[in-house]
Amino acid sequence: MTEEAKRTAVALRHCFLYELDCKNCPSTDECDWHNGTMPLKAADIIESLSAQLDQVTRERDAAVEDMILGRICATCRHHNNSATSKCMGCLSWHSNWQWRGVEVEG
Repeated sequence: MTEEAKRTAVALRHCFLYELDCKNCPSTDECDWHNGTMPLKAADIIESLSAQLDQVTRERDAAVEDMILGRICATCRHHNNSATSKCMGCLSWHSNWQWRGVEVEG
């Protein structure tokens, strides 16, 4: 989580716990609640974190599926890549094997 996200979460929690008591607000800038930007900042942060979570979940699911297959050519980033010679001599020991990562759909 970014520092801005942490500050926004702390300030947002303070606003609701202390009923908008700005006297001891941890926000160092102009009050984001009163100038109307805090709800928008919070929504932006939630959207960003949700997108990051979706990406990490896809990567994890792909890694788990590939772990079931094992360390084989089909899960290697060099497989079917004519621009590299990394596959030569790798077939029996998988010494050049690198996980391909999440496959792009479409």
